[in-house]
Amino acid sequence: MVREQVLSYIKTASVYLIAAAVLGLPFFFLPMTSDALEIPKQIALIGVTLVLLLLFGVRGILEGKFSFRRSPFDLALAAIFLVILISAVLSGTRTTSIIAAIPLLSVVIFTFLIINTITTEKEERIILVSALASGAVLAILILLQFLKIYVLPYPIAQTPTFSLAGSVLAATLFLFPLIPLGLFNLLAYWQKTQSAGGLPKAGEEEVFTGFFLGASVLIIIGAVLGLY
Repeated sequence: MVREQVLSYIKTASVYLIAAAVLGLPFFFLPMTSDALEIPKQIALIGVTLVLLLLFGVRGILEGKFSFRRSPFDLALAAIFLVILISAVLSGTRTTSIIAAIPLLSVVIFTFLIINTITTEKEERIILVSALASGAVLAILILLQFLKIYVLPYPIAQTPTFSLAGSVLAATLFLFPLIPLGLFNLLAYWQKTQSAGGLPKAGEEEVFTGFFLGASVLIIIGAVLGLY
């Protein structure tokens, strides 16, 4: 009984840690570092990945086995991981290359851990909402920058080309894949709110429909302004 409770706590902690990373990493920065945007994000991603890897290991030990979900991305992730690792090891500047490869390897491991942690529809929805909420906030910041309304007090942040994502291009590349995700789920939840008679059904479906609608509109606006 205690083991099942511990496993449940580990699973819940892992899911919400992934959600927090998806939601917060695009905005994470440390103004006291030489590179206030990129390096803090890399350090945070490495830290989150290590914690998730530790939780994954503890869960496997408690279950008495390590089980892995099969997915269409398995071969691609393994190939990317090996290419990055081998190229870093065989590089003429091995130490520098390995250090530079660590964030990239963390992205691959983080993706692997997402696949093997998020296993239910509810968990998928938590991550999806986190990603779309992150995109919506980023889009609002792009809109404010476009209108010359600067949120952060730092001089470097008070220019139309600044973005907490690292650059406007990076923010735009982050937003565009979220557009089909938002629209697809908007359509799916809109259909759920319709009863046989065409009247909307009260419930959480309506809340999610409103969220997906608002997030999708903001993300589309942000992505378009990012190309402007």
